[in-house]
Amino acid sequence: MEICIFTDNLFFDLMNHEISVSALKRTLLFGVFLLVSMWFVAAQDSLYIYRNGQILYRSQTDQIDSVTFHLPEYWNWKESDAIYQKIRSYPELSIFADMLEQTGYKDKLNDKTIWASVNASFAGVDLSDGELVKKLVENHLNDAPFDIDTNRIYPLRVEMLSQKLLKLTKENGQIYLDGNPVIQSNIHISTSIINLLNGYAPYRKNIWEYLYSAGNIDSMHTFLFSFNKKTYDPTIKDSVVTNDLLKSLYATFNVEWYNFTVLLPSDQLWNATFDSLMSIYPPTTNEKLRTQQRTNAKLYMIKHLFILNQNQVPLQDSMYTTQFIKINNVAEYYGDVRLLNTLSNGNSYSISKLNLPLTLRKGVCIETEDSLYRTSTNCQITKKMMTNNASFVVSNNAYNYCFPLTTSSLLKVYATYDIQNLRPGKYNIYAQFVPAYAEDTTLQLPYKVNFYLTYPDTLGVIVSNKLMLSNVVTNPKTMTKVLVQQNFVYNLFDPQITSTYSQALRLRIENAAKTNESATLSREIRTDCILFEPVE
Repeated sequence: MEICIFTDNLFFDLMNHEISVSALKRTLLFGVFLLVSMWFVAAQDSLYIYRNGQILYRSQTDQIDSVTFHLPEYWNWKESDAIYQKIRSYPELSIFADMLEQTGYKDKLNDKTIWASVNASFAGVDLSDGELVKKLVENHLNDAPFDIDTNRIYPLRVEMLSQKLLKLTKENGQIYLDGNPVIQSNIHISTSIINLLNGYAPYRKNIWEYLYSAGNIDSMHTFLFSFNKKTYDPTIKDSVVTNDLLKSLYATFNVEWYNFTVLLPSDQLWNATFDSLMSIYPPTTNEKLRTQQRTNAKLYMIKHLFILNQNQVPLQDSMYTTQFIKINNVAEYYGDVRLLNTLSNGNSYSISKLNLPLTLRKGVCIETEDSLYRTSTNCQITKKMMTNNASFVVSNNAYNYCFPLTTSSLLKVYATYDIQNLRPGKYNIYAQFVPAYAEDTTLQLPYKVNFYLTYPDTLGVIVSNKLMLSNVVTNPKTMTKVLVQQNFVYNLFDPQITSTYSQALRLRIENAAKTNESATLSREIRTDCILFEPVE
């Protein structure tokens, strides 16, 4: 009979494939295993000690004076200590070894790739700053051992314990980590690999961390982080800070895998731009509406400050914000743009101008055939072109054709259109229709339509689908321009940041023809455009 003593890498790994146990259960299981092992040893047979499937020790029991059993944590410490002693054996790594000891990582070096910086690398670094030393150590440890292979394709991105992604590059046969040359590589010791580095990889803040500490942007900072909230994350069993506004802006600044550019207006520029936006609102004495106007102005400002920048190239024209707003002329929008910091997941720039009010329009013409801002219910909508027809002047030579998918009067047939980029003010609202006759002279039935508007009222509260005009019958043979609402006061401009922060104007055009009116009215609708004409 033979007895095998398995260390944690084999025995407990096998156990964990079957069940998930707590540290207490593991200890109890190991205790039972220990007692059984001692009983078998007493049976005057062979003793085998395995590790990772290989025999580490074999002996007849009559040659053994005693057997010592260790908990799994002992082997982790034993491995880590061997690695630490190896690092300590290099005189040029004495500072790095001290840093490992200072931060407690000397006992956590097993199963790692270690990028050990030589002493000269830390000249000028304040090693008395315990928090900084911990970040630097974690920025030089990779949580998996891997060999440097000069034949593989570079560059590579290596994730460190700091969760920072450092670039591993090759130039003329030389390997670099974060721009620092690797002067000795692939030193295998125990379960880890050590690489000697001439230089060190500084801990770079990501944009999320940076925004907390950047100076002279208190106004932007205060507004942005007013959306912070703490939530419990069951994965890490701890509270984490999240920001719903950044999430809605698709600006995941605390994730290292994405790169962005953040444009930072000074407090003076932020306040001046805010004042210019507030000046275009109609006067109001309602404080609730005024509060919403202030919030919308700031939302509109901040959504233009975060740029999609996957490759961290210098800021340039024809770039997109995280809200997919195209910036065709950086100087026109942002003035003098200067690089402030290169961060772990992007760049930060100072700007001298925030030319945003000009992006709003006083008066808009909504081309209803534009599929980006329209939806439909119980009908199929398609874009139809109309050219070379002098009798019918159609805006943009196209219109939206709404074909009903039901004949039931109980099922409403309508299309809804979002009104984008409208400045606050007073407007007359029109809808213009193309007769079926323009498409086919045998089609001579008019439409009967209702109009519903979704809008913010004088209290800043969103009123949904209010009936503005009903049972309007169009001209069956000529273009029809319908005045939907006269002197409509728009109190807010929509920041257009997803549905969470959207107060978009929406006009719903509904076919009101009943089933029993099919002989005299068409259930189709051909809409040319929607007009918001300013009232001076």
